Amino acid sequence: MALLLHSFPWLCGAYGLVGRNKKIPRPHLYLTVKRGVKRSFVRRELEEKFKCDDAKEHFELLREPERKLKIKYLGFRLSKLRCKSSSVSPAPGGGVLACSNPSYTNKNPLRVPEENEKVDVPQVQGTGTLTVFCALNRQRYALTCFHVGCATDENRLNAAFNKVEDFQKMHNSLPAYESYAKKQQYYFTQGNTENDNVHILFGDDGTDCSRLGGPFDNYYFDNECDILSLKVLDGVKIDCTIADATSPDWDSIWDELYESDSNPVEVEKTGFSSALTRGCIVPCDFSYSQEQEPLFQDAFAVKGCSGPFLEGGDSGSLVFFHDKNNQKQVFAYGVCEVDELLLPEPHESASSCSFDEDEPD
Repeated sequence: MALLLHSFPWLCGAYGLVGRNKKIPRPHLYLTVKRGVKRSFVRRELEEKFKCDDAKEHFELLREPERKLKIKYLGFRLSKLRCKSSSVSPAPGGGVLACSNPSYTNKNPLRVPEENEKVDVPQVQGTGTLTVFCALNRQRYALTCFHVGCATDENRLNAAFNKVEDFQKMHNSLPAYESYAKKQQYYFTQGNTENDNVHILFGDDGTDCSRLGGPFDNYYFDNECDILSLKVLDGVKIDCTIADATSPDWDSIWDELYESDSNPVEVEKTGFSSALTRGCIVPCDFSYSQEQEPLFQDAFAVKGCSGPFLEGGDSGSLVFFHDKNNQKQVFAYGVCEVDELLLPEPHESASSCSFDEDEPD
């Protein structure tokens, strides 16, 4: 499907699958069309390519926005943290801290440390939310977003996604990002949870954090996935239960998300920075193309109910909804923030961005 859609030179911006709305009362595809292209021409091409009689029954056409989408990744720098060397008992919303290893830091050998200065303390470079723990062949792994592990290049990463030529260069430079992430030390923090563990000072603001255990293991970073796995070594005790979450039945999850009478579907997440926030899916299947370069594919776009759904440090937050049986269903994780998306409206109102006349836009 994506290959077919990208064969159209007029496709730009957001596209994907959306639930029923006032425009089309059933799940259907929405497409963003370049300005200056007539809807009648677009529909004829769609009918020829997809062998359908009436494109209006299956495709909702949106106007190209006046402004390009701006993308912001949510791994960010912190300072003044504490570390404790003890067991880890994570809870949803706990943070993963990517810290520079002092042995890799270039230092001036002639510089004299100041009084009481801790010269071997790792510096926090990026912060994300612990996504989930998993196991394979008795090896345990902690997962978060890959961009958290190379957060010192966050500005470069954001700039690359907002400019096609830089985006292409960035993907050619992924080995350099991987090399940087491998040099980081990774810690876990539950914030200001009270406990009786002995602390190793890692700052002076009272934050508790623990060495996560193992090193960088693997990553995937493309237009469909942004994930980093970290090995958890023996001796690190982990309680990986997510409160009230059930084992996912993906077929029933997708059916309920796409066919739900609650349109838009309400969702929640618990992140390290902004804790519990609520939002709604707009829409279920979100892909985004810029100058025929697919930047995102098969994602979800969520709009916060009373403010941002994600903030800096929330990358990796698990996103969930309550199904028809009121069971918590986890189905995605947060990655980045985007601005000024023009997307199909839910069924309560017609899309203000849809074409209404057969003239060049």
